[in-house]
Amino acid sequence: MPRPGTFPTALRSTASSGTYSLSRLASGAMPFVLVPLLDSSGATTLFLVVAGALVVVALDVALLGPRTTGRRLESLNDDVKVGQPTR
Repeated sequence: MPRPGTFPTALRSTASSGTYSLSRLASGAMPFVLVPLLDSSGATTLFLVVAGALVVVALDVALLGPRTTGRRLESLNDDVKVGQPTR
């Protein structure tokens, strides 16, 4: 299975729309989690939870994301078609 960001052009719109849909669902659910946390624990705890989530996402992209620096999109598409790793 290709890694995010290395989808062939034909699948890229499907991947983008799926990610966007998950983002909208998560944005809709966040107030139900974060507002009670703010009410019970205060603004500092809320800030730390949000900052922690951002750090997790940043590490996920940095460690698990494909290495694309200095590579052309066409070479990434070729790697996915052949099944070669992109690192």
